Amino acid sequence: MLGVRGKILGTSVFAVVIGIAAAAFLTGKMFEAEYTKSLRSEVSVIARNLRTQLDRIRSLGLDVDEIRGFEQQCQDLILEHPNLAYALVTHGDGTVLFHNDPAKQGKVLRQLSWLASAPGEQESIHLSKDEQGEEFCDVAVPSQPDDHGNVFIVVGFPSRLITDKVRELIIKSVLFGGVSLVLAAVLLLVTISASVTQPLAKLVGTIREIRSSGNLSQHVDVASKDEFGALATSFNEMVTSLRKARDELEDRVAERTEELSKANQELRQEIAERTRAEQALRESEERFRIIVERTGQVVYDYDIATGRIQWAGAIQEVTGYSPEEFAQVDIKGWEAFIHPEDRPGAMQSLEQGLRHGGNLLLPYRFRRKDGGYLHMEDSAVILRTSQGEAVRLLGTMKDITLRKMAEDELKHSHELLEQRVQERTLELVRANEQIRQAQTDLVQAEKMSMLGQLVAGVAHEINTPTGAIMNVATDAAGHLRELAAAAGNLSRLDKEVRRWLVEQVPEILAHGAAYAEVTDRQVRRQLEADLQRQGITDPRRVAEVLIDCGLTSSDARAVQCLSQEAGLTFLEHLVALRAGSEITRISVQKIAKIVKALRYYSRSGEGELFDINVNESLDNTLVILQNRIKHVTNIERCYAEGPVPVRCGGDISQVWTNILCNACDAIEEIDSKNRGQIRITTSRRDQQAVVEVFNTGQPIPPDTMPRIFDPFFTTKPIGKGTGLGLSICTGILRKYQGTITARNDTDGVTLEVTLPLSQTETPHAENPSPDAEAVAQGTS
Repeated sequence: MLGVRGKILGTSVFAVVIGIAAAAFLTGKMFEAEYTKSLRSEVSVIARNLRTQLDRIRSLGLDVDEIRGFEQQCQDLILEHPNLAYALVTHGDGTVLFHNDPAKQGKVLRQLSWLASAPGEQESIHLSKDEQGEEFCDVAVPSQPDDHGNVFIVVGFPSRLITDKVRELIIKSVLFGGVSLVLAAVLLLVTISASVTQPLAKLVGTIREIRSSGNLSQHVDVASKDEFGALATSFNEMVTSLRKARDELEDRVAERTEELSKANQELRQEIAERTRAEQALRESEERFRIIVERTGQVVYDYDIATGRIQWAGAIQEVTGYSPEEFAQVDIKGWEAFIHPEDRPGAMQSLEQGLRHGGNLLLPYRFRRKDGGYLHMEDSAVILRTSQGEAVRLLGTMKDITLRKMAEDELKHSHELLEQRVQERTLELVRANEQIRQAQTDLVQAEKMSMLGQLVAGVAHEINTPTGAIMNVATDAAGHLRELAAAAGNLSRLDKEVRRWLVEQVPEILAHGAAYAEVTDRQVRRQLEADLQRQGITDPRRVAEVLIDCGLTSSDARAVQCLSQEAGLTFLEHLVALRAGSEITRISVQKIAKIVKALRYYSRSGEGELFDINVNESLDNTLVILQNRIKHVTNIERCYAEGPVPVRCGGDISQVWTNILCNACDAIEEIDSKNRGQIRITTSRRDQQAVVEVFNTGQPIPPDTMPRIFDPFFTTKPIGKGTGLGLSICTGILRKYQGTITARNDTDGVTLEVTLPLSQTETPHAENPSPDAEAVAQGTS
């Protein structure tokens, strides 16, 4: 299966091959047409020269039939031009008079039959075939007719001459294209490897590493600025967001863990009660064992040498056999009474005990007389000689069927308890997983909702100046053309007017947008009336140019210049270009401010702390939220003098974003016709940076105030909010030892954020220009 590199390379090679083939085909066709035309022209010239020689001979008064030796000229012509097939002189009926091949003179050639219909006054070209079927191109030039009719000089060349040349050209074109294709493929392969395959491999490798290890600290190291670089940056931001969401979820899991601990405590108490029941069962078993030792055991004495066994004790009660019947049982008979499944193990343990051990404890099932089996515990002591040889085996056989039943019951109870514990644990794990997933989904939904609003707003804010720049760029070419044309016509103006115009152009260009201040219609009408009294034919147009240039109707040279079409057109397009330049400058400043804010807003990283000027951070957030704020409220900034430095991560911008968006929502809930007000105040207090955000929304009810920072608490209608905004703010500020509180003030609500001041000085933020500030504020 081809990879990305192979697919791109294959597609490119296929396209190049198709291109080479098409180019070779078209080149061949064009060359064939041009070469045919050139060859026919050359042959036509040769035929006319031959006709000239013939006409010169005939001018001596000789008829064609009287001429002798002209075939030599035809032969010399063929020798001089090897590409020609033949040269001949013939009548219109095809009778050959002279031929470079003397054998054909006087014969009628069928391939010349077309001359019968050829015009006798002009040159003709015709394709014909000889007796062998070879195709020739004949050029026939008419000479003076004789008594037998029209006379033609015919020069022919083989058509394959053109085909061979075309084939040779196509072969060379294909060879050159093949070499170019190989070089292009190598270059394309190297380029794909450097710019596509390697970045893509890094991205895929990081994804696989994260999927296999679950380590969200991984990031893609792609430094390119193309689509792969943007994809890597977005992927790193996504991983960072997931890591933050995981950290925030762990804080909430702690609360759930406490609940699970209580449930586990109850479960441990239940297990303890079950353990006490097991202990009581063991004590009961022990008491039963003591009683059985005294009353319900079979005692035996086994003589190893003879194999005989002496039996005593509760034989009848245990085995069902009478003591007399059981007295005949020897070692073989005892072995036969053991259950077939237990017999190999019991006999093996017996043999090993006799060889090495001192005591034996054999559990096995023993068959009673009625065919049933008892669980028997055989406990014995081995007696040995002084040399260590086993001679006797003294022991007891105890019926432990009841104990085995109790053990089975206890085992069953254990299994039931373990099953119950597993089921309860599985339920708790599932519940915990459901809660965790729900929290993750809600947090992610909150972030994606906020991200969608921000992206839409920023796109709208960038689209407006971009559209202005595109409009200016579209109109600029037309104004430049008109300005150049008008400049060429300035020579029609008087010398004094041209000198005045040269002096005024720098001042007009420096005039800026002062024309915007002239908005009084009465002033404009007065200016038009003055111009009309001075005899200006188009006073409104001239008045507009005067205002745009910062001139007045009392300036005689200005009026004189504008009264002429050349000067009026020149200044009209000049101020239009100046206005377009000013619009472009302001639009670029606005875009630059938004891009700077976006870079600042996206500056984040797990564990990365840096000094941030709170005032600058708030300003950048306001730029990002401009589209959201400008339709709802006015912004009032009351910043502390100088920078207010704090040390935290880039996610502090999310705190300002959530607070300002909540303020806009609160103002919109009032449903007032007047715009709301948001006042942002920054200050220093006891080594802390304090940010107060006041909004003119409705006061927070006293019973709601303690809960506004709780996760999932919201007073907004369903679908409007998730209740995670202020909770996320609390989690972010907690990381940096910060706090957030809310209070009701006169005519509104204030949210106060505190953060520790940074111990290092931060540079002053670069103050934006007034124009850029105005553009950034938009309609606020």
